[in-house]
Order: sequence, then structure tokens, then C-alpha cells
Amino acid sequence: MNNTSKKPRKTSSSAEQLAACSLISGIAGIICSLFYLPFSLVSGKNTPMGLICGVIGIVLAIMAKNADIRPGKKYPGKALAGFIFSVIAIALTMFFFYSLINYYDLLRDPVKGPQINQLIYQMQQQLQMQMHRQTSLFHKINIEHAKSHSLVFILREWLLLFYLFIY
Repeated sequence: MNNTSKKPRKTSSSAEQLAACSLISGIAGIICSLFYLPFSLVSGKNTPMGLICGVIGIVLAIMAKNADIRPGKKYPGKALAGFIFSVIAIALTMFFFYSLINYYDLLRDPVKGPQINQLIYQMQQQLQMQMHRQTSLFHKINIEHAKSHSLVFILREWLLLFYLFIY
């Protein structure tokens, strides 16, 4: 007899589901594009996951808009946010791809290449000295050798990228 107290569950439409997927894809694309440059330099592989997630997010946002067939339909807010995040992810991936190309071109330069290598070596030495000081302070914490070197390499590449854009 208490059937009147139960409220019907609100089911989400396919447009809302597509919009949510677009938003998730856009956010994942931004995260992937931020890690594109360091992972490309460390692994030597060129996998633009930020670009892939961004394209998927744009397609899902467009599908979310077209999924609602009501007259006077509005662009769903989540789909709009997913579209914007996806465009940002694509732009970031292209920016870092362009930076990666410039980095490798600069290393091939006969004059600037050795200077860049020397700068990288100096930054690596400074980072290793800082890591050594920090680990000596916390000698009870056992830091794996390989992890510290990969962190040093990623930090070195980010500092180099920053130097290249200032230079």
C-alpha cells in the first residue's frame, strides 16, 4: 500500500549518456596530452592518445547533440564541455608534437646540438645532486634507482622544453 511513496527513477536519455562520455573523453584527452611529451621522450614511441581521445570526444559531443530529436533542442551542457575539453586536448597534443619536432631538429643542428646536450647534462647533474641530498635526508626511505632516473629524465626534458621556448 505504500506504492505512492516510491518515486519513479529518472532514466537518462541517450543524449545525456553520449554527453557524459564526451566529457570523460575530453578530460582523458587533456590528461593524456599533458603526458605526451615526457612519455614520448622516455619511451621513444609516438602515441598521441590525447589526439585520439579528443577526436572521440568531439564525435561523441556531436552525436549527443543529434541524439535529441525534440523541437527546440539545446546543446547539452556536458556535451559542450566535452567538446571544449576535446578541442583543448587536440590543441595541446599538436603543440607538444610541434615541440617534439623542434627538439629533435635542434639536436641535429651542428652548432646548437652540442650546446643543448651540454645543457641537458648539466641539468641532469644538478637534479641528481638534489635527489641525492633529498635521499640522504630521508635515508630510511628506499627509492628505487630506476624510478629516480626516469623522474630525473622527465624533469630534465620539461626544463629543456621551457628553456627552448624562452631561448
